[in-house]
Amino acid sequence: MLNYSPSTDFNQAVPDEQPQSFSDWPTFKRLLQRLHAEGIYIHSDQLAEFLIVHGLPVDLCHVPHHLHAKARVINQNYRGDMAQLADDVDQDVTLDF
Repeated sequence: MLNYSPSTDFNQAVPDEQPQSFSDWPTFKRLLQRLHAEGIYIHSDQLAEFLIVHGLPVDLCHVPHHLHAKARVINQNYRGDMAQLADDVDQDVTLDF
């Protein structure tokens, strides 16, 4: 599982403070739930593809089969600070929207 940076406004200045811990970041499933709650109804495959196209790692369980090779390369080589692999704690969340 991956946690993604909660930052939504990239134009906003970031104050000098402690960075948010990765445990506070939303998981893939929480991102998808939030999009649906805001009326953006996309399939989990679409969100995974969007993240991969933008170079962000995605747990292979969310990635469409035809993108597994690209996702593996991104997951192995990602050095950014927008996502981090983490243990899957959202097992109770359903992706059948």
